[in-house]
Amino acid sequence: MDTLQKDLSYFNLRLQEFLQTSFPEKAWDTKFIEQRSQRSANAYEAAFMAGNSVGQCEEIANYILFEGFFHF
Repeated sequence: MDTLQKDLSYFNLRLQEFLQTSFPEKAWDTKFIEQRSQRSANAYEAAFMAGNSVGQCEEIANYILFEGFFHF
């Protein structure tokens, strides 16, 4: 069950899709994807447990998930 859960992680799938379309050279770095998506999931959970709204939790998790990819 644990393996199935990792494969179906929202953050994992979201990062994979983003990388495949925008940074294909990074799309196959499974260790990077797993670590980054796990950090995002942990941040979302911590933000939620701290009483943040779902929108705020998503913002925090997305910041970590896409950190370093957007330069404005």
